[in-house]
Amino acid sequence: MTPPPGYLVRTSGLRSRAGHADGDAETMLRQRNTLRDEFLFEGNPLGHDQYGAELAKRLPQIRDGIMDAFDACVTEAEGIRDRLGENAWTYDTAEHGISRTTGG
Repeated sequence: MTPPPGYLVRTSGLRSRAGHADGDAETMLRQRNTLRDEFLFEGNPLGHDQYGAELAKRLPQIRDGIMDAFDACVTEAEGIRDRLGENAWTYDTAEHGISRTTGG
């Protein structure tokens, strides 16, 4: 049987991928928190010589840049999750008349 012309959207696939994106966001957030805790635990990893002193000056900026990058990745994964869910809802509404408030 030939599918009808136009778009064929499997909203279950969109929802499944939204769940994957949500899982990715949670994983990255856990990894970020683990790394943050490691920064706090280790302090200045190069000690108190001239190299350690130089790193101590730059470490907050380096650490903050790494944490900001993780946060940006988490935000992007959450955005992907939200947009995929919204797309699934939009297609369901168009195809089946499903309403968020009434369920149908």
